[in-house]
Amino acid sequence: MDRQPEPAARTVLSVLTWAAFLACSWTWCIGMFLPALLLRDYGIWGFLVFAAPNVVGAAGMGWVLTTRQSAATLAFEHRRAVASFSTATLAFHVYWLCWIGTWAPTALALDRTAVSLVIFPAIAVFLLFLAQRPYGLALLSAPLLVLSLGVFGLVLARTGLTLPTFTQQRPEPALLWLAPVCVFGFALCPYLDRTFLTARAELPGRQARAAFSIGFGLFFLAMILLTLAYAPMLLPLLGGTTAPFVVGVALLAHLLLQAAFTVAAHVRCAESRGSPDALRWGALLVAALVGVLVRVLPGHAGLDAGEVVYRLFMGLYGLVFPTYVWLVVIPARRGQAPPGSPQRRRLVRVFAAAVGLALPMFWMGFIERREVFLAPGLAIVLLARLFTTGAGKSASMA
Repeated sequence: MDRQPEPAARTVLSVLTWAAFLACSWTWCIGMFLPALLLRDYGIWGFLVFAAPNVVGAAGMGWVLTTRQSAATLAFEHRRAVASFSTATLAFHVYWLCWIGTWAPTALALDRTAVSLVIFPAIAVFLLFLAQRPYGLALLSAPLLVLSLGVFGLVLARTGLTLPTFTQQRPEPALLWLAPVCVFGFALCPYLDRTFLTARAELPGRQARAAFSIGFGLFFLAMILLTLAYAPMLLPLLGGTTAPFVVGVALLAHLLLQAAFTVAAHVRCAESRGSPDALRWGALLVAALVGVLVRVLPGHAGLDAGEVVYRLFMGLYGLVFPTYVWLVVIPARRGQAPPGSPQRRRLVRVFAAAVGLALPMFWMGFIERREVFLAPGLAIVLLARLFTTGAGKSASMA
């Protein structure tokens, strides 16, 4: 139960509204793109390894953080890490939109006129998103979710209920080394997501558990199943098929509006807490520049430059952010290591050392595509927890 008196119980409509907000805020350039790459490399099992820990890990946050105060405390005590997560997410979106903007319209067989029919309304809707406070965004998420579900219907009408098939590029054992990293990343990254923390802080216990469960177990699951269905149409690097005109326009609208919503949600939730943005604009400008120039950069390890940069961003969510939660957030809450204390500084040093030692192995696994190196890299991160015991032992994470 929450440790403070709860307001009047939320209505079912309110729970569904926040569930839609959570699903839309988490439908971004990972959920709308990474499953297609995993399908290409590992077949349908690659999608399942992505989907299961993603849905369960995100939904679990509403159960693990048992009080609204626990979410507010986490957001305050780790505000720099939470701000870094938002900045990285914003930069990731800027890069991704600039990158796919150079080839996605062609892949969807759309000319400039068709693209303009989507881009200009998307910009207008984005400005509407940006004008809202977090609760207003929650209200706007419901029609956006309905729109994306409508796109799902169009795609299913085109593809039927058959699963897309690809020629698997990676050997079978490779996925076994990647799967634990997916579990690690998707289980822990949600605790630094400002939109999740905002939603949890807004909802009392039962309503929060219901909103997180429905938002990810139903609504977000539908969004990544949509990605599974449209992957062959969107990605020419998968050797897929061309989308019909109406489906192509609808898919482009889905991609742009969902990305715009996530960007607006992170910006608005940050502003509601008065977070500084000194580094944000620099990161966004660099991301945009890389996204524009990536088409002329050389590839590496059989990957084009655009995908290499995409995988580098994924390293933040597979290594850096979940390692921070594992080595700083959880021990700090259990060991009562407040910000600025010697105990907290020790946890941060352990985190930095673990990331530095594991980084070359994650490079080998993510970029060189020698996934077996992910095993020792993850082992370093997990075992680094042994060096955090000096922070003390007391309160539980919840």
